[in-house]
Amino acid sequence: MGVRVLCLGACYTIGLGTAPEWSYPAQLEARLDQGIGSIVGDVMVYNGGVRGKSIDYFAGEMASLLSE
Repeated sequence: MGVRVLCLGACYTIGLGTAPEWSYPAQLEARLDQGIGSIVGDVMVYNGGVRGKSIDYFAGEMASLLSE
């Protein structure tokens, strides 16, 4: 199955103002894939950023976010 990571946050997580491949989650996925991908298999990092929302917003949404 590999490794799955969910990144939560606001504009910095989304990568607002940058190309999608330069967002924090995309960069994290690339580095994890290079570092541990050969050991653990497929590495996927999901960008769960929502513009203008703090971590408090995500607390109530955690169950649905993880099921996705």
